[in-house]
Amino acid sequence: MSGWVSVSARRSAYTGEPLTRVNAAVGDLAGHGLDFCSAGQRRFRALLALLACNSDTTENQLTRWQLDWSVAGRITYSPEQHALVVLTPIPHLLASAALVHPDPVRRQGLPGLRPLNAHPEGLWFRMRHVPTRTLLRIEAVESEAAAVHPQVPIAWEIASRSWEMLPEEDVALRSVPPMHVDAEQLLAAVLVRLGTDEPDGRWHVGATLARAHQRGTASPLRSLWGRGRHWQLACRDRATVAGLCAALTGPEIGLAGAVPLERTRSTALIGHREATLRLVGPG
Repeated sequence: MSGWVSVSARRSAYTGEPLTRVNAAVGDLAGHGLDFCSAGQRRFRALLALLACNSDTTENQLTRWQLDWSVAGRITYSPEQHALVVLTPIPHLLASAALVHPDPVRRQGLPGLRPLNAHPEGLWFRMRHVPTRTLLRIEAVESEAAAVHPQVPIAWEIASRSWEMLPEEDVALRSVPPMHVDAEQLLAAVLVRLGTDEPDGRWHVGATLARAHQRGTASPLRSLWGRGRHWQLACRDRATVAGLCAALTGPEIGLAGAVPLERTRSTALIGHREATLRLVGPG
């Protein structure tokens, strides 16, 4: 982007958020505010990243839990200090995918997520993540590609409202390896940048994920795993590696303190204080 633009306008240009939403989220903050959140919200985003970025069929501790964000195609993340807001033309489908369905064969949703309330016509859904005591809101946004036909899905009506965790949820959350706070911040930063694109087209993340959905191909994000300070995100193409590296470390919407430590044609090592995230593409 050339010329002077406000912090809010710059964030909106990269994330696709409506400018009015960004103005409210940024407020008096000195920066773009994408990563300014409570400790519980940071943990929630990191856990959500583990599910959203693991599409590989290879067996791992979270394979039996599936969070299929692909049902919504293009997703816009609009993070706030105490809530993660997700904007989509079809909020009812994304809400259904996020809710817990502990089927013995195919467990779906984010462990610990419970419905709070919803718009009577399905324009928005508000949920609470019990372990981190924080909020997720899924809201309708207009799209040229899809008309919004809001509704409250059956999955919302029948979902458990109990604050007690199911045994399957406890097992899943206990299987997450120990995570250093700096690594937690890195993974949370990845999540809120999954919908971003460089306004002049130099790199893409959100558009690449949406294109895979439109073509019916596998997600560019294959697997995210690690332990302690060191984590790795395997991608199915080099463009996603380049896009995520730029989104996380660039001056416009990068995570404060995140720097590229190594870079090859198909990999990038990103450092954030005491933690690292290695992005790995094919070849």
